[in-house]
Amino acid sequence: MIPTMKPNRTIRVTVWIAALAHVAVGMAAESKSRPESISPQPASSAVAGAVGEPVELLVRRVTTASDGLAVLEQSERNLPVVGRADVVIAGGGVAGVAAALRLAQSGSSVILIEQRNQLGYELTATYRCQTSGVAPPDTAPTAQKIWEELATGRIWSGHRVDPHRLRTYLHQRLADEPKITTYLFSMPTGVIAEDDRVCGVVFSSHNGCQAVLAKSVIDATSDARIARAAGCQLARDLTGTKTARRFIAVGRTENLPRGARPMRGSLRLAEDRIVVHDGFVELTVHAVIGQDLANDLSAVQQRTMEASFAVRDALVAEGVKLGSFVVGPEAWIDEMPVVVCRTQRSQQEIDARDFSQSGLLLPIGVRGLVVTGRIADPHPDMGDLSTLLTVGDAAGQAASRMSRRIAALPATGAGTSNDENRHQLGAIRELLEGLEPGQTYPTVRHQAIELPVRGEYDVLVVGGGTSGAIAAIAAARQGARTAVIEVLPNLGGTSSNRVNSYYWGVPWKSRLRQEVGDRIRLTKSTGTGPLEKVRFSGEDKKFALQDLAVQAGVTIYYQSFGAGAVVENDRVTGVVIENAAGRHVLLARVVIDATGHAAIAAAAGGAYQKGRCSDGFLHEIEHGPLRDPTHPGDISVSYLQAPSPAVSLNIRESRRILGDYVVTFEDAIHQRVFPDTICRWRSNYDTHFPNSANQSDLAQDWTALLGLWRRPILGSIPYRCLLPQGLENILVTAKAYSTDHDALVGGRMQSDLEHLGEAAGVAAAMACRLNVPPRQVPVDRLQDELVRLGVLRDDDVPDRTIQGGPSLDELHRQDLWRTERQQQFPPSSASLTLDEAVARLGTDQALEGMVRLYLAGDQARKRLRPLLAGDPGPARDEAALILGMLGDRTAVPVLIEWLEQRNVRRFVYTLPEASHRPSVPLYWSAVILLGRFGERQAVPAMIELLGDPPPKALAAARRGNYNDDMFEHIDHCPPPLASLIIVALGRIGDARAVDAIRPYLSVSRQPAVGEENRDFETAWAIRTNAAWALAQLGDRSGKAALEELLEADQAMLRQYARQMLEELSGRMGDPDR
Repeated sequence: MIPTMKPNRTIRVTVWIAALAHVAVGMAAESKSRPESISPQPASSAVAGAVGEPVELLVRRVTTASDGLAVLEQSERNLPVVGRADVVIAGGGVAGVAAALRLAQSGSSVILIEQRNQLGYELTATYRCQTSGVAPPDTAPTAQKIWEELATGRIWSGHRVDPHRLRTYLHQRLADEPKITTYLFSMPTGVIAEDDRVCGVVFSSHNGCQAVLAKSVIDATSDARIARAAGCQLARDLTGTKTARRFIAVGRTENLPRGARPMRGSLRLAEDRIVVHDGFVELTVHAVIGQDLANDLSAVQQRTMEASFAVRDALVAEGVKLGSFVVGPEAWIDEMPVVVCRTQRSQQEIDARDFSQSGLLLPIGVRGLVVTGRIADPHPDMGDLSTLLTVGDAAGQAASRMSRRIAALPATGAGTSNDENRHQLGAIRELLEGLEPGQTYPTVRHQAIELPVRGEYDVLVVGGGTSGAIAAIAAARQGARTAVIEVLPNLGGTSSNRVNSYYWGVPWKSRLRQEVGDRIRLTKSTGTGPLEKVRFSGEDKKFALQDLAVQAGVTIYYQSFGAGAVVENDRVTGVVIENAAGRHVLLARVVIDATGHAAIAAAAGGAYQKGRCSDGFLHEIEHGPLRDPTHPGDISVSYLQAPSPAVSLNIRESRRILGDYVVTFEDAIHQRVFPDTICRWRSNYDTHFPNSANQSDLAQDWTALLGLWRRPILGSIPYRCLLPQGLENILVTAKAYSTDHDALVGGRMQSDLEHLGEAAGVAAAMACRLNVPPRQVPVDRLQDELVRLGVLRDDDVPDRTIQGGPSLDELHRQDLWRTERQQQFPPSSASLTLDEAVARLGTDQALEGMVRLYLAGDQARKRLRPLLAGDPGPARDEAALILGMLGDRTAVPVLIEWLEQRNVRRFVYTLPEASHRPSVPLYWSAVILLGRFGERQAVPAMIELLGDPPPKALAAARRGNYNDDMFEHIDHCPPPLASLIIVALGRIGDARAVDAIRPYLSVSRQPAVGEENRDFETAWAIRTNAAWALAQLGDRSGKAALEELLEADQAMLRQYARQMLEELSGRMGDPDR
């Protein structure tokens, strides 16, 4: 059902802000401070401050011509104010970064907001690598310094810029500057203004919509988005005939000389030629951009990518050998918008690259706003590195002067929680949680507006990554009118931009995935630990997915952000989109949330979970950072301090919806197949957490106690896991489907997420075809179709065999590891009887017998107990370990024996050509299991073990220095064991342990971002586990340590500390709770 819509009328947005006296601080004091991240308050607290008379302000968003379009009303709501600064900069290009650095050097606080995950977009995102080589003028000292540093680092040399090294340099410069707060992957979408003075910016991120306030604002975006929102006049807008260029980094060979090269045929290039530069190729096309800005700008990206691969194929056909071929992520458009400013550059100023006259960057009719970058001037030199640095420097100077004339920042009104706000949202829902959920932020009041409806589809896929791109193609091939919204300038997400390899996953491929595979140069991995790894070309995958989508009739919206949901009576009927065309709505009969963050389902009101059940921590990003990918400030620290060369990071975990069923790790290790299975997954328990004290008991059993980290698991995903509780007409795929943390550890591999996306696309199309909501899709018909397509095998559905699918040989046509797998992988332990499993104990085949007995649960106990009465030895140890994991107290005497004698025996599951992780020693296992039993008899031995070495020595320990040594030496207590003992003592609840635990509250170190996961124990886990354990023992001495962590530079740690403080206050009856 399509929502009720109204004819279009003029959009006006009003925000009321109460003027609070306490923010009226002088510039002399405020300008020397860092940007102010608004400290969230507990939901029960009020925001302090004296309230004055309301001052009328406006929130203005980008709007484009919408005559004749229907509209939907967005009701009034409170926007959380998440920061204040002297200056807010929208846009993190070269000019925006130069402006930020100039401001910071002058003592101003800065918040910089950029929609991409990288800085310097004018050059780093386009590969437009030419530069004049002319230094910035003396009027731009910050630009001069940057220019000299770039030259010294050979980031530019001659007339060429290295875009990758430039990006790294810019990231590091901002990371080193404490006065600058950066929000990457955050899209500026509007301004807050008082009359004609701009005093803040509204932006959207994976945490919803937020606002930041400032004394002045700089628009450094590529499309003048902020200036357009503020109502500035444009000398040139986005519409009209444009010259678009794509730059391709190539390994130039002798038979590809520099200069213009004719390209004949049907390539549709401007002047039928390319230009070969040193290290890259430039192609040009002409494009017309009309009133449908988002669609037309996406078409430019599509067309120039298509032309790039056509050029490659043509060059290869001509005998040119290309050593490498990497298409610049974004197209360059010569004629981007230009803002009308108070004065124009003279020829002398153009020749001198001089922007020192502030009127050159001040828009007519708008105060509080400075423009910079290419939008400030139409002259062609505005794309040059030196010019961008210079105009950025000048913008920083202008904004600094402007800010000094403002006595105080705008004030905020009393805060409301997201739950309170949600009741007011109406049909247009969005996340309004601020940066950290569950807290209360100051707010500004956003009055009702009307959003134009710019399209209607059968299926709308939000997120065109690993899962979403396949979902869109699959839905369109089923006959559904389909669109996909993607924040990046290409499809494929992590798989095409960052992790160009398949690791594990089911070994068969659907017909659609094989079509993709035929075009991306699949290669069997070699080298160290190559098992189950297949590499491919990420560049080829970007184009293959786009080409297959276009052939299927999918409408692609690149560089577009899914900012909210249209919901009527708990039915999701559309999505709110932010892009160059502004804020608008696309309607759909079925929405597929493939964001990987459950962003649309969460915005619609769907419940979700995040992280481990113990501490809420998510899997590491890339290899090292422990950051929340939905928190723009937190994830930006990772982007800045551990920059990636790709436009997408390897994010392993984010929100997970609560669906009609939650797949658990217990389901996975028992390899349960469900009646509504629509996808299988296959992997080891691929956890990247090096510690085990904060894992679930089940995960500890599997990896820490049994050493089964490498053992393959074949899991299943039922259709119910794609259906968010309480919502209709929406499916959730990618890593955000309904599962627990431990099951997702294995159920997140690219191969399997592609199959899951295909299943979601087929289900959505089937719902449209049958005119039923997704919950009412006949699962047997869906499974029949998935077997026909090869997503499922004919025997993957329990209790029935489905005919009509591809043969096994066809399904495994691209299975490059099939022979090794058949030779090396042992048969499943499920084939063993319990008596056979017991007979294997004490032999070199004991581990598979132990797995079979562990999975048998209570049925195994009576067969294992007699072994405890035997002589000490391997079989007795193995029986005691399984009984302990099954919660059988008859194992306790043996466990205490291991602890007192410090038994170092370990177990490990191995596969040829693969790495492995052994279990912990048996005396560590005893600590874990005795803690679960609450065994007070073990407390003295644990305290004795905990005391060596002293806590201060642990703080200096680094995981890279202890590795397996910590298991072999029994005369000291390494950090992971300290955590395990502390948690065990907390579970036992014996007050004798208080004095032994308290010193561990001081164990702390600040690791580099890239080492956060590696040094998790010494950085945070020992301290937080000590605070938790002491609270279990009735001791509140951990409160100070937890309060200190509220200021930590890490969102998940702050959230965990808040949670424990709330629990501590409740447990102790704290009157300040």
